[in-house]
Amino acid sequence: MLGYRVSNIENIPTKRVTKFFAEGAYIILLYSNRIPPHLSFMFNGLVYSLSVSGPKVGLKFEELQRLTVKKNIECLYFKLTEPDFGGNSKAIHNLLKIVTTRYKTVDPLIATCLYPIRDFSIKAYGVDVTNVRFIFDLLPILYKHNLILGCFQQNMDDIVYAGDFTLRNYTMSDIENCINQYKEAIEQ
Repeated sequence: MLGYRVSNIENIPTKRVTKFFAEGAYIILLYSNRIPPHLSFMFNGLVYSLSVSGPKVGLKFEELQRLTVKKNIECLYFKLTEPDFGGNSKAIHNLLKIVTTRYKTVDPLIATCLYPIRDFSIKAYGVDVTNVRFIFDLLPILYKHNLILGCFQQNMDDIVYAGDFTLRNYTMSDIENCINQYKEAIEQ
């Protein structure tokens, strides 16, 4: 199975993680080495995500950070240019809320955790990613449009080599299997 190579990955400053992510726009890949990873979007320290349990809107990064540290979750953070909303961060948060709550839950036939990020990218950055279904297809487009400023890693020291990591490709079937596993776990 081929993959998408991410280069020039930097370590985040471990002592100032919360302050480091307090400003800016980021695509977050949680469980970066799993198939598939879970995707979230963060703007100015607030996280937006779609999961089996539904949309999560404006969660504080500190909550996610506690979880990633406690469970040693492998994470990649792609820092994006700030969307041009005339400096109106409230409008950006509002758009993130709209694109995230548009979907009630993840469902491979309706929406995956990528869809709010994809929809935000279309509306905030004006890139045509309508047909993108996987993160390894979205990232090259964002790089091509110079929208990604850098990439940072957390808990990945053993799998990032010389600043490089290969994000493994996956299929919609992989996503469906993952969703079904989480749904079964919730029901138990």
